[in-house]
Amino acid sequence: MKTARPRISPSTSAMTKAAGRSVNGPSEPASRTIFSPTHAFAWKTPGTARKPLARRRMILEGWRPLPGNRVPSPIAEATMMRQLSTLFALGILGTALVPGRGPATTAADPTDPAALRERGIEVLARGPVHEAYAEPYIGQPQPTPVIPRQPPRAVDEIPPDQKPEGDNVQWIPGYWQWDDERKDYIWVSGFWRKPPPGRAWMPGHWKQTAEGWQWVPGMWTAANQQDMNYLPEPPAPLEAGPSVPAPSEDYQYVPGTWLYRGGAFAWRPGFWSLGRPGWVWCPARYYWTPSGFLFNDGYWDFPPDDRGLLCAPVWFDVPVFRRFGWSYCSSYFWRPGCLLDSLFIRPNYCHYYFG
Repeated sequence: MKTARPRISPSTSAMTKAAGRSVNGPSEPASRTIFSPTHAFAWKTPGTARKPLARRRMILEGWRPLPGNRVPSPIAEATMMRQLSTLFALGILGTALVPGRGPATTAADPTDPAALRERGIEVLARGPVHEAYAEPYIGQPQPTPVIPRQPPRAVDEIPPDQKPEGDNVQWIPGYWQWDDERKDYIWVSGFWRKPPPGRAWMPGHWKQTAEGWQWVPGMWTAANQQDMNYLPEPPAPLEAGPSVPAPSEDYQYVPGTWLYRGGAFAWRPGFWSLGRPGWVWCPARYYWTPSGFLFNDGYWDFPPDDRGLLCAPVWFDVPVFRRFGWSYCSSYFWRPGCLLDSLFIRPNYCHYYFG
């Protein structure tokens, strides 16, 4: 199912909502509270250098839920490095993904990793997380890297039969992302997603510039939103987290943000809001584009393990996707429980990364 993009206008008229001291969301569907510092999982790694897989370690030093769902300062965000061992890969993607360790009964299966490799396809045990599944909160967005090579045409995907239960489930197509280690594009597979209530997916896309190609991030926009205005670059945030304790254990912190009003930016301070059990608050934020900045207000989303089945990314050693009539159907999924323990972000790439 394709989702139409809202029309984006080049004007810089105000695109704001009134500040409040509570966050209204959908009716309570569950009895558990999801901790959300500034997003579903606001973890990041300083720098973008990548180490060999066998040498990386991941140590979580922050963003642990504190008593009362209180939020540590974003300055103390997690430093994440970990060693992704073969055993851990088994826990994430199943034994069939580990070379030479798949069940014997899958030897003739065209979706078996060995068979896929023979066809020029490598299923990856680490890589970018589809941005429609989760996106990192970035208080001051920056331009995405310029890639000198044009991305290939989109892969023709066949949605897998496995999908979440319910009628309100959408197929979100995949897209290409640049891999620094391979110096090549990898395919971030499409997946089945339960959309956030009242939201519609506006896909990201590659934009050609004078120097190359830049990724313009996608976002969950308001479903009834018809226009989005390009805005000037917002100033740096004026806060680094809450300055007062939470009123009670049932509150969570909503970060402050800049609102564009009357041709100028005005700061809306952060505040403690009564949380909603079983939901995750995704804060308001700005998105960089080559034409200006787009503002997207905050919204409630499902907890990560209830958003959908996230398919593993793949790398095409041989461009079989260019063959006439060729299509790809993903058979491997990331398990949310393991995924959330292994995330880091590269802010300029606007993506969570796994592994």
